[in-house]
Amino acid sequence: MRRLLLAGLVLASALSVPAHASVPTTVDGVPCSTGSSPETGVQGQVPLADQLSGRSQLGYSCNLRVVGANDLAGRGGDTQMTWYGDCAYRSAGGGNSVAVLDVRTPRSPRLVRFLAEPSWAGAGGTLGIHEGLTVSDQRGLLMVPLGTGLWAYDVHDCTKPRLVGHFDFGLPPGDALKDLPHGDDGIHSGKLSPDGTLYYATDLGFGPGSPTGPCLTIVDLRSPAHMRLVTRFQPDTPCHDLSLSPDGRTAYVGYYDPTYGHPSAVVGAFTPTASSHPFSGLRIVDMTQVQAHAARPLITVLSTLTGGRQHTETVTRIGRRTYVIAGEEAVCPGGNGRIVDVTDPRHPVETAELPLQINQLPNCAASRSDTTNDLLLYMSHYISVDNPANASLVFFTWYSSGLRVFDIHDPFHPREVAYLNVPVGQEASVSHDSATTYVRYLPRSGQVWFGTGIRGFVVAELAPNLRPAGPGVSRTWSVTPRVKLATVRPLDLQEYLEAKGVKWACSVRG
Repeated sequence: MRRLLLAGLVLASALSVPAHASVPTTVDGVPCSTGSSPETGVQGQVPLADQLSGRSQLGYSCNLRVVGANDLAGRGGDTQMTWYGDCAYRSAGGGNSVAVLDVRTPRSPRLVRFLAEPSWAGAGGTLGIHEGLTVSDQRGLLMVPLGTGLWAYDVHDCTKPRLVGHFDFGLPPGDALKDLPHGDDGIHSGKLSPDGTLYYATDLGFGPGSPTGPCLTIVDLRSPAHMRLVTRFQPDTPCHDLSLSPDGRTAYVGYYDPTYGHPSAVVGAFTPTASSHPFSGLRIVDMTQVQAHAARPLITVLSTLTGGRQHTETVTRIGRRTYVIAGEEAVCPGGNGRIVDVTDPRHPVETAELPLQINQLPNCAASRSDTTNDLLLYMSHYISVDNPANASLVFFTWYSSGLRVFDIHDPFHPREVAYLNVPVGQEASVSHDSATTYVRYLPRSGQVWFGTGIRGFVVAELAPNLRPAGPGVSRTWSVTPRVKLATVRPLDLQEYLEAKGVKWACSVRG
């Protein structure tokens, strides 16, 4: 029996990377670097066969290598991450807390402490500290949202956050359902204005029974010790996230139509249909008076573009034009990204889709069979670019599809150039990881910071030939590839080989 298992392990390894095989590529034909571990299914897939055999625990990679990681004292990560200087701030799993990480040594990111105020225990309903964790680079101010409260920390000494203010803006009047305990009402996501003087909080409402927002709750942070409510925008409209122009005068908001509200978000995220697309999308809003701190600011909607990509909006320049890159938290045949030209804010125009094959109609059945007990499986989530002043690359965290990297030099014809689904190890109790956070790209080293559910905080490295040109950009790897045999669980060996299309027969003696 032992000889059979050893032979099976060697054969499985050979099947994973055949000696005679050509160099693997992304689906868009970009060659993968040495040491890559290509996906075995369609683009973005974690096949059920791989989950059963243990292959998926080894991860998948092309043109990205893991440099270092920290699992946050075994807690793993929650939904969001932000950063300042050499530090990362990561929402931690297992309760309302924020992990403070010192990343001066990328191979060994060091967990310094957890931020956890006494009032956070049990607060915030089902969301807790969710997607609005963010830092102002200009002011060195970390904002932690929880429920309807904001906590401000001075992080100029980035490993020693110092609480400098707290403010609870409360629930809007007139909706008794929002007062019910243990719901998901409050700050869903949020952004700081570029100058760090305003916080924009989004609200998805309290489930299908209370489909209201407000879309945005805006808080003045000019004095963190004395924060104040500025205004609420569109009280009857749920909104998911937003991005702000560099001058803070324009907001790009992911919204849901108030007629359908939160239920349309549920339809979009958890049912295999695109029926929510007419009722959600991108709204471009003039925030000039808010940014100017007018006493009673007028907020004007400039335009609306439907189409479902309401989860995340990231504004960037590409060449001489302005674009929003958006993502959709939805199941197949949804869940993809898109690029929208917003140079004329009154007439936004979609230029391209950013899809994965596993999110497209021909693969929906496979997508559903891979889901097992994970509802949020193949969905685009958060989006960052390498250079907001002139982007060449966009980084998506895509739940179970991992980190995906696209070349967007040509915003009409984006192409995938790299991906990384980090290994969880064969002793893990789960079959694969899930990536959800914003991504930090460091141009000189080509290193990438992001967060996953199991590994917690991850530092990876982009292939040298894919790093955009710039002063001092390294053109060499800092880590050597880690080649590991693709071993499989013995009891699942036959199923694994059959999934690879191999017919076999054997007998066991003694």
